[in-house]
Amino acid sequence: MLHLILRVLLLSAITLSSSIDRSSLAFIVSCDEPLSMGNCTWDNQCDVAGYMCDSVNDLCCPVVDYTNDAWVAGPALDGECQDGFAVVNIPGGQEGGECVNLISIPGLCPITPDTERCDDQWRCPPGFKCFNAAYLCCPEDYSPPL
Repeated sequence: MLHLILRVLLLSAITLSSSIDRSSLAFIVSCDEPLSMGNCTWDNQCDVAGYMCDSVNDLCCPVVDYTNDAWVAGPALDGECQDGFAVVNIPGGQEGGECVNLISIPGLCPITPDTERCDDQWRCPPGFKCFNAAYLCCPEDYSPPL
């Protein structure tokens, strides 16, 4: 199985490592607790857009590219960001988190004004599939450029 290493980050004792399996386009991610948004659900999901479940530590880890300033929109307001952004507690960043654009998630389909969110059961309208890391519906035939 080929893996493309997207990020290995060492900031003091905080680490994040994520990669994407090119054959299945599945994320493989792990992080330490200060960077996580809590534990995964019983079914290995994260209830927060921009996060995926860590298969090692059972934590919800960010998969948005918070290390690139171009994707960081600014501080979260009362722990919230506008639609299309994820709150990330960036080490050394703003207290309360910063808003990072979901389009920085590798493999995500282009977002248009008509892009719908997945429902609570990860379902989308016919012809679309849920891109779990962003909670957005992408065309079933979408294939990200490799």
